[in-house]
Formats: sequence, C-alpha cells, structure tokens
Amino acid sequence: MRLTVDDNHSDGKRSPEGCMTIGHWRTVSFIFFFICCFIHLVSFGTPYWYETTTDQEEYISFGLWAFCQTAFYSTDVKCERIHTGRPSQLSFEMRAFQTNMTLALIANVMTFVLYVVWFCFGRGKGTIAYLTPAMNAFGGLATVIAVSVFGGYFSTDASVLSLFQSSTPQLPGEHTTHAAIIAAKRYWNT
Repeated sequence: MRLTVDDNHSDGKRSPEGCMTIGHWRTVSFIFFFICCFIHLVSFGTPYWYETTTDQEEYISFGLWAFCQTAFYSTDVKCERIHTGRPSQLSFEMRAFQTNMTLALIANVMTFVLYVVWFCFGRGKGTIAYLTPAMNAFGGLATVIAVSVFGGYFSTDASVLSLFQSSTPQLPGEHTTHAAIIAAKRYWNT
C-alpha cells in the first residue's frame, strides 16, 4: 500500500490503516492513556475495594490502605490504617499487593509525563516511542498481578484475615486484638 502525503499536517505522513494521520494516533493514544491513568489514580486512592454485608458476619470493608469493621449488628465502625502499622504484621501477599500497585502508579505517572512531553513539544520521538509502551506494559503487568493477588485472597469471606497473618511473631496490638475478636465471633456464631 502506498502512503499519501497530506499537506494539512506538519509531519506529512499518513497512516496505512486509513484516513488518520500519525498525529491523530498520537492524540488518540494520549487521550486513552489519560483516562487509564485517571482510573488508576482513583483505584489507588479508593479506601475500600471489598465489602461484606451478610447477616452472619460483621461488616468488613477492606482496601489497599484501610481495614474497617463493625461488630455483629453494631453501629460503631472501627477503622485501621494498614500502611501506618508495622510491616511485620502484614502477610507477604499484602505487602506484594501494595508494592505492585505503587510501582504501577509510578510507571503510569512517568509514562503520562513522557506522553505530555511527546504530545506538547514533540521532542524525543524515537526514545519516547519505545519507552512509553514498555512502561505501559510494566504498569499493566504490575496492576494485573496486584489485582489477581487481591482477588485470590478475597474470593471467599473467610480469607479476609489471612492477609493479616504473618509468619513473623507479632507483638500484642490493635491488629492482633481485632483479628482475635473477629475469630472469636466467628467461632461462637458457628
């Protein structure tokens, strides 16, 4: 297929796929990536990704950074911030989940900056053309791994507290106390 030159565009190259120029593809990819980066920021900042509201269990909200619960038919909500606790209290899977989401966010933000440089200034076309897809792939892979770890552990309600169980010894504290209270409630409700 022969490429035709369009006088209306500065680069003068037309895409072999149809009537869109290479500049149009750059604009479409920028808009698509902006939407993806915004969705990742929203999911990163959302406190709760998982909730249970069954009559047999206490109300549990769990996310990347917070764990909230209420007792059986209670109105008092107790929230704990996961990231401010001791790392030894969290399981390896939860630490890997948080790390993967953080790395994916960093990769997405860096790629967004590269897209802005490429889109606004048109500099570094060759380097950015190879670097942005690689960083997008890395961010996407880290997000897929994090979401699959989260989904694997939250496929059943009974596995919610498994993310708080660590192989290292724990000192008595809020996390341990609440885990013991929840375990006792489940034992007595069965």
